[in-house]
Amino acid sequence: MSKMNLDKIAIADGHARNAVGDVHSLAQQADARGRKYISVASSVLMAQGMIENKDYLAARQELQRDVGQSEKLGLRLEDARIHYLTGITLAHSGNTSEATAQFTEAARLLDAISKEQGAEHVVDRYDLKPMFAEIQKSTN
Repeated sequence: MSKMNLDKIAIADGHARNAVGDVHSLAQQADARGRKYISVASSVLMAQGMIENKDYLAARQELQRDVGQSEKLGLRLEDARIHYLTGITLAHSGNTSEATAQFTEAARLLDAISKEQGAEHVVDRYDLKPMFAEIQKSTN
């Protein structure tokens, strides 16, 4: 987890090119060890790094592989991230109608999560605020 968190910081700070390889390795190690959550979360983070590197096709392919596993494990927050990031890749590829559909699905998932007891303030999380803002902007 700590390695993944360092890679999150690297991607957020604009050092995605170096972090993508590290996150890929982390995802493979987690998968081999049966650490399914870390595997999915690392893979989603790798896709985010690919987006930062403007490799939208590879990012979308990675996210398509992740969505089934994430849904199977019931990782709704990761599902929301996957739909959000997929929307970004589609928007950058010029497919705005499909991008809007992905943003709408991410918004639906986040709304459902925020209605759960104890998760009312999920919209206030620093790591989710940019995602909420982009989704609201894209779906209005």
